[in-house]
Amino acid sequence: MKAFVLCSGLGKRLRPFTYSLPKASMPFLNLPLLSYGWFYLEQMGVSQFVLNSYLFPERLKEDVEFLKSPSQTTDLVLEEKLLDSGGGFYEVRDHFKNENEIFYLNGDSLFFPSDLNLLKQFKEDFIQNSFESSFFGVAEKTKNFEADKGYLWVDKDFILRGIGSENEMLSKGFSLKRTKDVVQKELRPVQFSGLALFKPLFLKSLAKDKSHIFWDVMQPHLSKGKYKVFVDEQGVLLEGGDEQSYLQASELCLKSLFLDSSQTEIKSILEKVFSRFDPEDKKVGLQFGKSLSQKLGVPLLAPSDLRGQEHLTVEGFAVLGSQVSIIGKSFLKRSVLGNSISWRGDVTNKILIQSSHFPDCVTSNKEE
Repeated sequence: MKAFVLCSGLGKRLRPFTYSLPKASMPFLNLPLLSYGWFYLEQMGVSQFVLNSYLFPERLKEDVEFLKSPSQTTDLVLEEKLLDSGGGFYEVRDHFKNENEIFYLNGDSLFFPSDLNLLKQFKEDFIQNSFESSFFGVAEKTKNFEADKGYLWVDKDFILRGIGSENEMLSKGFSLKRTKDVVQKELRPVQFSGLALFKPLFLKSLAKDKSHIFWDVMQPHLSKGKYKVFVDEQGVLLEGGDEQSYLQASELCLKSLFLDSSQTEIKSILEKVFSRFDPEDKKVGLQFGKSLSQKLGVPLLAPSDLRGQEHLTVEGFAVLGSQVSIIGKSFLKRSVLGNSISWRGDVTNKILIQSSHFPDCVTSNKEE
């Protein structure tokens, strides 16, 4: 089975880190963001990956070589002009003309289903129904919806009926006077995880000038009920689009790994992802990280080899890559991401020091 993985975004909200690498390559717990969605696609039987790229294609290619197994094939398509999701899909449509089902994934999505078996149910549900596409959604658990945040709005049968905020829905003729009516009556909001399935018929709706899958390609067909949302009621969607939410997502996952946490499914998935993509850290780093985090009383993803860490002090949480060497007086606060970090001298009160999973270090020395 084949998947189209969208990796051509600019990652503007994560600058300056994305000045030297694509957002899908941003290391999250020392693995590229792309690792997590890649693992989910594997669970559903995907063995052929088509990816698009705009900035830093060589870096993305390195990550893809790192992630793929011997039984998998990849094709990286370079966009000469930056296209949105619909235009990007149009450019790679010929790769999927003989497929019965087409997987779609946002390469920078970060979500954790409440049960990995739901991914297979999502696939089977799609194969058995007559919808043109189905989206894996995470239920919105609060009634305090953000007016400028986009949701997938579904009816009681989980058929997609509109896109956008509640105000936008109201402007399209839905009689929802208060946000509580969205949950209690006709529609409910769901967040898109970044994972979708399409029938080949969908390719005929694409055009190069239709830049966005939701707004430009699907919007005219919503009233006909062609699109379904498969809803995970207990899944977790982590927004990693900007620095603050990225750090919050890191903290949640580290607490799930190393401290007592109710997010047991997140811990299970993270351990499976590490086992698949980084067996050395699974064998050494995670085990050592847990004992060290318990000793320090904070969540800390330790590297396989900390080396000169005798002066290391951590407050809050940290994410450290392999072969970290920090010499002298140190005080790490919040998050340190990446491989082969080497620091001599004082490291004080840093919010985010980030070096990539591969070479070309990018460092932010922002003071709190």
